[in-house]
Amino acid sequence: MIRVPTLALAALLGATFPVSAQATQAKSTDPATMRALMSAASDEPDPAVLKAMKSQVFVIQHRDAGQLADLLRPLGSGIKGARMSSTSAHGFNALSVRDFPENLAAIGAAIQRLDVPAAVEAAQDVELHIQVLFASKAPVSETDIPPDLQKVLATLKGTLAYRGFTPVASFVQRAQVEGRQNHEVSGTGVVDPGFTDKEGRKTASEWRVFWWTNPPSMHIPKEGPALLDFKGFGIKITETGAKGSQTLADFSTSLSLKEGETAVVGTTVLKDRGLIVVVSAKRVQ
Repeated sequence: MIRVPTLALAALLGATFPVSAQATQAKSTDPATMRALMSAASDEPDPAVLKAMKSQVFVIQHRDAGQLADLLRPLGSGIKGARMSSTSAHGFNALSVRDFPENLAAIGAAIQRLDVPAAVEAAQDVELHIQVLFASKAPVSETDIPPDLQKVLATLKGTLAYRGFTPVASFVQRAQVEGRQNHEVSGTGVVDPGFTDKEGRKTASEWRVFWWTNPPSMHIPKEGPALLDFKGFGIKITETGAKGSQTLADFSTSLSLKEGETAVVGTTVLKDRGLIVVVSAKRVQ
């Protein structure tokens, strides 16, 4: 009877016939080995899973595609074979997604909610209408009063002692909202005070109006007109004559008004007349 050492036979078999991974997985009880084998076995996606997936390209209009991709990845299935990539080069701004139809639908719905203009962009520009009027205690012809000021003057006559109002300067200025423009908006113009000397001749002095404002911030509610906030609005009237230049009026104030609303932002007295400043604003393309 011939005896073959068990260890030698085992070594011979191991050298000649490698043990398959499946056999090792079935016999192994080491958790680390089990995880390594399972990972190796799942390197390639299941063809049946790939067949169930669909591909779709989402064109992004208002946001950065790369930033949106970071937000939208949790909506994907996350399994092997699914992917999401973004591009913002060569005039393209898009997301390319491959996933299950239900995940594509969820991603598309999220893009519709997120791919909207930012609030500052949606605000566009603001068109300012600034009108300067002189007020007198005696009635004057008001044929030159613009229609949009008629209601304002009716209110002023009920609250002030003045009975006549004469437009002396009008400005229309376009401004960008806060965040898109960091410098102040301003305007200037010559004003005819209408004063005469004892002989009925107009005085030689020149009056000039100067106004300025910080870029407005805009709050857009879900319903109703937008609210415009001006952190500072100022106006100054100067007189230049034979004796030099002097400031007749100089004031500033904060201002909040609704889009399309007309507001009186300041009144003061210049010699025997009142100075009225009226402002309105609206969004423009």
